[in-house]
Amino acid sequence: MATKKNKISPVKNTGADFLFKEIKSQIEQVLLQVVVTVNQLLTHLYWYIGGLIHHHILEGNRAAYGKEIIATLSQQLTAEYGEGYTKSSLSRMWNFHQCFRDANILATLSPN
Repeated sequence: MATKKNKISPVKNTGADFLFKEIKSQIEQVLLQVVVTVNQLLTHLYWYIGGLIHHHILEGNRAAYGKEIIATLSQQLTAEYGEGYTKSSLSRMWNFHQCFRDANILATLSPN
């Protein structure tokens, strides 16, 4: 994500309150950009994981074993990365990919 370079203007007000407000404003702008970027990346990651699950289970003719595969995958991912990869979470990722199969749609789901 491209960031705007903020020009530092000459300080007209040298009070500590002014300086604090200026720094606070910059920190909040960057934090907002970080949140937007992280959400965008997680959206893409979850969509991709859902696609991998779909491909492995359905296109691998393993539909009967789908629940078992998701349960095992959930245990492995949770052991490696902690919470966030429960069976229900992985199922939601799969459903997310099913609803939005075209990767180009993701560009409209998250702002540039």
